[in-house]
Amino acid sequence: MTNILRRAAHVGVAATTALGLGLTLGACGGGSGDAAQEVGADAVRAALEEGGDLLIWAWEPTLQATVDAFVAEYPQVNVELVNVGSGADHYTALQNALTAGSGIPDIAQIEYMAVEQFNMTGDLADLTPFGAAELEDRFVPSSWDAVATGDGIFGMPIGGGPMVLFYRADVLAEHGIAAPQRRGTR
Repeated sequence: MTNILRRAAHVGVAATTALGLGLTLGACGGGSGDAAQEVGADAVRAALEEGGDLLIWAWEPTLQATVDAFVAEYPQVNVELVNVGSGADHYTALQNALTAGSGIPDIAQIEYMAVEQFNMTGDLADLTPFGAAELEDRFVPSSWDAVATGDGIFGMPIGGGPMVLFYRADVLAEHGIAAPQRRGTR
């Protein structure tokens, strides 16, 4: 594939898979001026039909089923799913590859807390040109807000842990504090 179409396919995998299968991976860009941001959905579809190779770094063990489903739909795309470790091991390997400018995965799973770290250096592709904004209502606001920063969307949420606040209404009332109200869903 040409570099533009190849990069479009890389980002398209994240967007397409998120649409169809709920996978959430951050798509690694090539820094500022990333060609992926200059192509549209038609180029992504064409690149997926043409095929090519994709390297995904992720630690989540159930993603192999997602990759298998993706490859079944796009058999021309060869996807290699690699677990380079989790936590510091994963981020160190990713940062080293980015710094070296080689061995960079096309798609990398990153935690919400790391999105801004990799976005500040221009290493994440903006998924907005690929229709990612249309998916916002499928996610809880806290998960969406973690990947939608500034003027772009730099990943697809893979989930969010349950959060709950327990409180004693009598203690709050005693101190004149209003009880928290349930935040509506989108």
